Order: sequence, then C-alpha cells, then structure tokens
Amino acid sequence: MNTPSRLLVITESGRIVGTQFISPPAAGVPSVSTALRPGLGQQVHEIEMEPTLPVRTVEQIHAFHEAVAKQLGPDRLYGRK
Repeated sequence: MNTPSRLLVITESGRIVGTQFISPPAAGVPSVSTALRPGLGQQVHEIEMEPTLPVRTVEQIHAFHEAVAKQLGPDRLYGRK
C-alpha cells in the first residue's frame, strides 16, 4: 500500500482541469520545482491521496478524476460556501 501524498487539484465550474502530485525534494539534493497555477475562474485545492498507477487510458483518467472528486467533496468541487 502506498502512503498518501499531497495532490494539487485545479477545478473550474465543478470540473477537474488539472492535477499534480507534490514530491518533496530529497535531502541535500538541489531541485527545481514546478506547480500548477489556477487561471481566471479556477480554484486550487490541496488534498492527501495515494498515488495511483500510471494513468494512460480515458477510462483510467475518468476513474482517477472520480476518486479525486469524491475526495474533494461537492463543497470544494462546486465552490459552495
């Protein structure tokens, strides 16, 4: 079983439009970092989630996005307050 990792999720109008797992740099090793940034009308969320196997097919992408949406919940996915 994998340990949960931080996952950045970009949403827009109730849809997931981008995801990125955040990997901490190894100790003592120089690193370059990149991160998703939300555009106009988009929100960024950070959740804990187990990394999945490589996502290569449309069905795997759909299943991954369903799991992320379930983890986010309707309040964060649809921006309800």
